[in-house]
Amino acid sequence: MTDSNGSLLVMAKPIGSTCNLKCRYCYYLDKKSLFPNRKHFKMTDSVLENLIKNMVESNMGTTLHFVWHGGEPTLMGIPFYEEVVRLQHKLVPNDWKVINSLQTNGTLLNKEWAKFLASEKFEVGLSIDGNFRLHDQIRVDKAGRSTHRRVIGGLNHLREEGIDPDILCTLTSNSTGHPIEIYEYFLDQKVRWLQFLPVVIIRDDNSVDPISVQGPSYGAFLNKIFDRWVRRDLEKIEIQTFVESLLAFSGNGNSLCIHSPTCGNALVVEHEGSVFSCDHYVEPEYHLGNIDAIPIREMLMSDFQVDFGKDKAVNLSTQCQGCKYLFACNGGCPKHRIKNSDNSAQNILCEGYFAYFDHAAPYLKRMVELARTRGSLKYIMEEIKISEILKTGENKIGRNDPCPCGSQKLYKKCCMTL
Repeated sequence: MTDSNGSLLVMAKPIGSTCNLKCRYCYYLDKKSLFPNRKHFKMTDSVLENLIKNMVESNMGTTLHFVWHGGEPTLMGIPFYEEVVRLQHKLVPNDWKVINSLQTNGTLLNKEWAKFLASEKFEVGLSIDGNFRLHDQIRVDKAGRSTHRRVIGGLNHLREEGIDPDILCTLTSNSTGHPIEIYEYFLDQKVRWLQFLPVVIIRDDNSVDPISVQGPSYGAFLNKIFDRWVRRDLEKIEIQTFVESLLAFSGNGNSLCIHSPTCGNALVVEHEGSVFSCDHYVEPEYHLGNIDAIPIREMLMSDFQVDFGKDKAVNLSTQCQGCKYLFACNGGCPKHRIKNSDNSAQNILCEGYFAYFDHAAPYLKRMVELARTRGSLKYIMEEIKISEILKTGENKIGRNDPCPCGSQKLYKKCCMTL
């Protein structure tokens, strides 16, 4: 991926699809079949050095972003990442910025891991699917055993070293029925950044796996949480979907690939150097080459990859093209589109996206106004509180009454001026 300054991001898979868990929705475990002649799925030091050199030579900016993914990347062990850091210091110009992000299931994190990640300033994404009841239904190890306790142990080790990880919560057809239970769990855990990832598995025969999230339930899930968040929790937790929506409604576009007009900027580098178009398209027809032979930027700018990114917009359905929320949604992820009888393709989550945007739009627009005029989004919580008090008709607020927002100021000197 490149930003507006030409800086480069890749998603590196040093362990391939190897993992110590067997999550029931995982789309990556079967990727070993792409490498039938390989017995060992570990990135060698030579491939690692080549990756970093290639990134440096391909970069058009002054920032490099390495996302260490899997499979489970901690299976590589700390020495591998010590070598990562050593080679980055050796090969990356001193005036450049290097970002290392580790996406982990957290089960192998201990004090040693946490100390290393903190000392080398790694960003950490941690997968937790809610409380133990919901998490352990889906995220089990290869023996079918629960993992929640181990994940929370890993979270605690990170926090002891000052790392507050981003939390990724994968949603299924079951878990979308429990929005407040999930949300309150993460509030209780004092999570500061939360990302929801809806599972969508469309089979080769165009049928949908029952574990997949459906549009209506996804919209209802988001709306339930949004209503709670916008009224009470703006200063407690950031939720990626809502933050992205604010960017779109403020006219600043989308930073998240699924809601950008085009995609194709986040290349995947497998353990032996193979490069693919996207994490959701690690398939033979989307194999771009190998870093041993082709510069990453050349693959990123190839006609095939550019067309891959443009296809997202080119193949938008008529329904999407005429949608009033196209600017915020852009059709979602192409991998989530299912073919209709007329051979057009519609995102399976479309109805949910529309329900969410339609519900949240008045609040998002007001939040944009408040951010521009008052510099803080928190005022919308006060506005909503006052509005709902006044709607009940039970309270009439005088100019010199205490403001109902709880600020301990007079109404005329507080929310009356909003």
